[in-house]
Amino acid sequence: MKFTKKRLREIIQEEVQNLNELGGEEAKMFKKNLRNISSMAKQVEEIYSDKDNIDEWMQEKAAVIEAMLVSIMLNAKDPIRPEED
Repeated sequence: MKFTKKRLREIIQEEVQNLNELGGEEAKMFKKNLRNISSMAKQVEEIYSDKDNIDEWMQEKAAVIEAMLVSIMLNAKDPIRPEED
């Protein structure tokens, strides 16, 4: 099957548009996930005071989440360095 140059250009443009649209959906889902994480983190933070004894497994889960977010930040398009405590 042969394609003309014009038809090849059309096919490539269609595919690029499809990829751009897909990328937009991925970005929307990514940002929604980050908003959910932020909201849940705030809710959990409000449940506990600085004087509470937090189970070790919960502390470990929070540390893993933090490490994953740091990894995302360091690999972002425009890297943002995490704040030091």
